[in-house]
Amino acid sequence: MDSYGVFTTVWPTATPTPLPGAGGLPPLVPDTVPLASRYNALLTAALSGPTTAQLRAAMHANEQPASPNFATLVVRLADMATYGALPFCPECCGGVLHPRPAEQVAICRGYPVDADTCGCKFRAIPYKEIKRETLPNPAAVYDLLGM
Repeated sequence: MDSYGVFTTVWPTATPTPLPGAGGLPPLVPDTVPLASRYNALLTAALSGPTTAQLRAAMHANEQPASPNFATLVVRLADMATYGALPFCPECCGGVLHPRPAEQVAICRGYPVDADTCGCKFRAIPYKEIKRETLPNPAAVYDLLGM
């Protein structure tokens, strides 16, 4: 409140939270991970040119969920182009699996239903156990990334 009894708003100047990895970028996966060089090349290409809208369009063209978060989009797109499309969670009521390529697992955080969240017990599944789907429109991804 100021001296006149009026509430004033002071907007903090917060610095954006850096992305995981060196330099605030999504981390590259270690060479011990299967298809690491392909994933890392796709991740680098996705970081270097396309806009968020273009990345979202490529995800929608392949019938995949598209996060509004740029870092999440880049990781999902590189993972999808390398390993295939992730299915929805087989254990809960339709949750989206989130790729973690460095750990070679996908994680379900549950699915929002109305005001509640479906509490999924399916927290991680190894990549080798996931039945990946072929991309309906792979050209939308590879043309965007110039590959």
